[in-house]
Amino acid sequence: MKMFSSSGRRIGFGSMQLTGPGHWAAPDNPEQAMQVLRDAVDAGVTHIDTADAYGPFTAEKYIRKALRPTPKAWSSPLRAA
Repeated sequence: MKMFSSSGRRIGFGSMQLTGPGHWAAPDNPEQAMQVLRDAVDAGVTHIDTADAYGPFTAEKYIRKALRPTPKAWSSPLRAA
């Protein structure tokens, strides 16, 4: 799984739709939400946009759960701390 192309191209993904109704709750289907994130990264996404208004902290929680543990070979800002 390659995170960055040699051209430095960046592809973003907005995480607003990961959260539940009104963007203030857990997703209706957390496993599906996390699979969407994994699929986005596999498809070449190199930036995930989030904001305090998406939960708050709900989108970040699912991003972390979906993408950790990440392969150590990734040297990407997507590696969750």
